[in-house]
Amino acid sequence: MDRKTEELLCELQAQLYAQRIALRALARTHPNPAGLLSSWREALLEASTRDPVAPPPTRHSEYIAEQVQAYAELWTAELVDLAIADPKAPPVPDLR
Repeated sequence: MDRKTEELLCELQAQLYAQRIALRALARTHPNPAGLLSSWREALLEASTRDPVAPPPTRHSEYIAEQVQAYAELWTAELVDLAIADPKAPPVPDLR
């Protein structure tokens, strides 16, 4: 891998990592963790059906779709943990 490509990949990874930290901080301070989880699931469904968030050239990439799915599952698990940990949270709705 050439130096420029490596630098760009490192920059993207650093941005992603910082965004994940920010999302965790925001999720931890959300007043309604179960509601946040519900909104997340709705947003996932919306993004996969009628409002894709990926740019047109990448929308049909199987590799990107697999990676998005993997990260979405990890984030969903984190939100479930937050919702379960909140003793005053209402039951988590199943949006399947």
